[in-house]
Amino acid sequence: AVMPIHITEFFATKKTCSPDRLKHMRSILSAIFLAAIENDLCYKNPVAHAQWISEAEKRTPTIYDDEQIQAAVDYLSEHLPEAALMLETGIRRGEMCGLMWADYDRDNRTLSINRSIAVGANGERIEERPPKWGSYRTIPLSKVAVRILEAQPQSSLYIFPNRSGQPSNPNSWSQKFTRHIKAMQAETGLPELRPHDLRKTYGTALRRKGVDIYTIQKLLGHKDITVTTEVYVANEVAVLRENL
Repeated sequence: AVMPIHITEFFATKKTCSPDRLKHMRSILSAIFLAAIENDLCYKNPVAHAQWISEAEKRTPTIYDDEQIQAAVDYLSEHLPEAALMLETGIRRGEMCGLMWADYDRDNRTLSINRSIAVGANGERIEERPPKWGSYRTIPLSKVAVRILEAQPQSSLYIFPNRSGQPSNPNSWSQKFTRHIKAMQAETGLPELRPHDLRKTYGTALRRKGVDIYTIQKLLGHKDITVTTEVYVANEVAVLRENL
């Protein structure tokens, strides 16, 4: 029988993985054992109380300042417009992949977040899910964001579809994103960043403009206000220092 100590021993071999990756592994393992319980193959979930520790060095997110945001939006609008839109709206990668033209209100200049595209357990099949934490929301669009959307061909129900007109695989899109960011870095000298850094940059930029933390929480769709605080507080210190 598989016991909690066995799960803990397994995680002990994965210490070099990041906390997020370990959490993902734990979620998958837990789902497997819950399914086993439902099918009377076991009676307890050994993952429930298993311990794990990550020794991976925590990565400091890359946060662009206003000048860098402008340069990045100018470049990405031409080469990877969905990434430029993410910089202008703070939406998650999966939410971007799931955007449909029906979510775009041209008259009111808003974008509704109604779904998220995720990769299934097999790593290939994609599936439509509610936004993370059920964070359905409507985001007001900047003139730049409207211009990005208006420039996209309406050849599919989705705003940024794959070549078959279906939602993009978020993992495959991240690989494409990395290639474009490296090219952008080579051409503009901008620091390299990851997809989630677009979201953190957006939240931090809002705070620099004086937007209150509760509004930022709603726009980003965070479940907990403390998560929102973590987005900008470290960078706010640097902003305060510049103004002293």
